[in-house]
Amino acid sequence: MLATGVLANAAINPAGANGLIYGGTRLFGMHVLALGVVAAFVLIGSFILYKVTDMLVPLRVKEEQEAVGLDLSQHGKSAFAPARSSVLISIN
Repeated sequence: MLATGVLANAAINPAGANGLIYGGTRLFGMHVLALGVVAAFVLIGSFILYKVTDMLVPLRVKEEQEAVGLDLSQHGKSAFAPARSSVLISIN
């Protein structure tokens, strides 16, 4: 989006304006403004969707579930098999 505001050339498109490198600062400024508006819109929209989703389905687990471990509290299984022995036996 910003590249158009920088590289536009009225010689190529007589109906358009010159970009920043051809002396046209207005087109570049309009593109920067549009980029800021779109970024703000996306940020606000994403935040609203995040909050609505969090109200419907909590996105974080409870502290008790974290303490037990998410593999047990969420799936009912341990992610690791229990260790049988911590002693290594060497066979010569």
